[in-house]
Amino acid sequence: NIPIRIGVNAGSLSPELRERFGGATPEALVESAMQHVRLLEEVDFYDMKISVKASDIERTLAAYRLLSQTTNYPLHLGLTEAGTFLAGTVRSSVALGILLSEGIGDTIRISVNGDPVKEMMICKQLLKCLKLIDNVPNLYASIFIRYPSVIDLISYLFLDFGKFSIIPF
Repeated sequence: NIPIRIGVNAGSLSPELRERFGGATPEALVESAMQHVRLLEEVDFYDMKISVKASDIERTLAAYRLLSQTTNYPLHLGLTEAGTFLAGTVRSSVALGILLSEGIGDTIRISVNGDPVKEMMICKQLLKCLKLIDNVPNLYASIFIRYPSVIDLISYLFLDFGKFSIIPF
């Protein structure tokens, strides 16, 4: 089985949901995600993770909080359009740090301009700061996390649902 990530982005919500909810609100993001979940469940597919990303921290927090109360599927955390390397690092770390500290989230992605290896290094440092991972050898980032929601470090550079890095850093 190959898991599917349902990814809802505030900038790509359907016109119907925008009209129904008065814009790209947290409620609209969650409803969009749950519509996709229901489609997969109708064909007996349950191996999925869900993301509901917005470009601002407040809406991202509200959407993930609501989604975590709505479903038990694993949640993939991220912030869309995070910005330059510095701005993206700070904005994503604030948003994801808050959610992770609340026990929300199962996988994360910090997206910044530049070298994708740095994205993984930022994720690793964020998880270390939150004491969600111990020091791991620098050769490969095999992440073992002791946290109630079993956080996995993931990026598009990770395979097998974030268990092993395919590149050293």
